[in-house]
Amino acid sequence: MFHVLLFSVLFVFPIPSTSEHCDQSILLSLFKCSDIASNLTIQLQKLKDMPPASQMGTYLDLCESYLFCLEKIECPDAQKHLQPREKAVTSMCNGMKFMAGPFGKCVEKLRSNSPSLKKYPCARHFVNQVGRPGNCEMYQTEYECTQSLVKDQCGIEALDELETHKSYILSQMHCK
Repeated sequence: MFHVLLFSVLFVFPIPSTSEHCDQSILLSLFKCSDIASNLTIQLQKLKDMPPASQMGTYLDLCESYLFCLEKIECPDAQKHLQPREKAVTSMCNGMKFMAGPFGKCVEKLRSNSPSLKKYPCARHFVNQVGRPGNCEMYQTEYECTQSLVKDQCGIEALDELETHKSYILSQMHCK
């Protein structure tokens, strides 16, 4: 899931010609952005699964550097091609921020210190879905259990993040 999104987002830059009213320096900017994207891709390819919250900061820094690089390209002709990429990279960086935050830390905590399955039957999904924040069932049919689990074990801040980013989780896990 993580790598498929990454490859579709990071590469294939439009290279405007001078006839499109772009300065040649735009090419240097595009290559610089491509280098950052390449570095991020290499780092993420080393991962078997999505990194835990405690390690997400490194990847988030690279992601935000890449986004900042794209945003600095001021050529209107290039921007019309880069806007969909910026939107996708923004979504990826926001997902990384989310998984580096209170909810991602909660997932990490619940994986390493399993709560009572009798009290929280939905907790079984954290153990069974390594590299993912559970599965679709947790955020659909067992959502009340998941809410209680997150609130009781990790606090209101983690629950608020879950509520805010539930649609992101569902879309990334391709839930129907």
